[in-house]
Amino acid sequence: MGSPHRLPRRDVAPRSLRRREHWLSLGVSSRRLASDEFLHVFAGWYTPATAPASFTTLCRLLQQEILPGSVIGFSSAAVLLGIPLPRQLDGGVGLLGSAASSIDGQRLLPSLLGPEDVDDAFSDLEGFRVGSIPPIHALRRPGSGGGGGPGYRIHRGIIGDTARVGDVEVSHPCEVLLQLARCLPLWDLVAAIDGAIGPNATCCGVALADVLAFADTARGRPGSAALRRAAGLAREHVESPGESATRLLVTAAGFEEPVPNLPVAVPGRSAPRRVDGGWRAVKVGFEYDGSWRRRSREAWLDDQERAAELAAVGWDLQRLTSRQLPDPLSFLLRLRSALLVRGADAPTEQQIRSAVREVLRSRPAMRYLPADEC
Repeated sequence: MGSPHRLPRRDVAPRSLRRREHWLSLGVSSRRLASDEFLHVFAGWYTPATAPASFTTLCRLLQQEILPGSVIGFSSAAVLLGIPLPRQLDGGVGLLGSAASSIDGQRLLPSLLGPEDVDDAFSDLEGFRVGSIPPIHALRRPGSGGGGGPGYRIHRGIIGDTARVGDVEVSHPCEVLLQLARCLPLWDLVAAIDGAIGPNATCCGVALADVLAFADTARGRPGSAALRRAAGLAREHVESPGESATRLLVTAAGFEEPVPNLPVAVPGRSAPRRVDGGWRAVKVGFEYDGSWRRRSREAWLDDQERAAELAAVGWDLQRLTSRQLPDPLSFLLRLRSALLVRGADAPTEQQIRSAVREVLRSRPAMRYLPADEC
């Protein structure tokens, strides 16, 4: 397939989605439809590969025309609701959750975005297979007709409460979290809950208390035990999945649980700076740096300014990057030293090494895959 940054030919409208017969009536030949110029998204439906229809459009088509009466669920609903997912799930569907992958409320397919659609904050495209579209998950009631097909997966069972994202009906956020509990490792599920209840959440009206209550009433349903466990580990005020993973790593290594997103007043600023996680009494904290922050000049400059301001008021911050997650030992040892210097308790080096071995063995989050597997 050619470069994903090319626009379609002039006789093909960007982001259009049409039946085969419609394309043929417009003069697009069968040979072109079968080439890598187009993506065959559902049986008989095609979209231009270099500027495909949005994920939102695909969900709407599936629900309204292919599977009338269905409800979008699982990872597909999570994307539309803005619940964060690991990028390794469902062929890279987690990348669609970036705010920069949404234009006019439409979730786009990130590996195929044109240069006019990509800003500097949306650049983590590794792992998304160019030319692929994540499968769309739809829920139907038991006994409803029709089976699965190309481009979508059907789940039959309890549908539960629903919500709307524009004109697309999706499972309620709590139902989506229960669905995700059946396929996500524990820490990724915690990150999904953190994201659903956090300050950057787009699925409004869901609080940690709601998730905890729902998890209790869902006893006996698939995924309910995992959801209850994850909800007990979830915390409010978390701004990114990387912060969730770092907090869980730190506590698993034996450190006292850090407070998420600590506000810290600094001279000359009306608004406080925030520390991703830390311990205010000893002014030690950590920062998680996602890959996009290293690629955005504005974010990089802000990080440098924030680090200098926090250091000036006595804070010692240890940084962990997304590249270091698969091998976090050095970060944890640095954090231990910083706490000991300030007179705080910290786990032994042996405890930390043992915890890291266990994390890498059990892989409680997809983010802890070895770097060459990500």
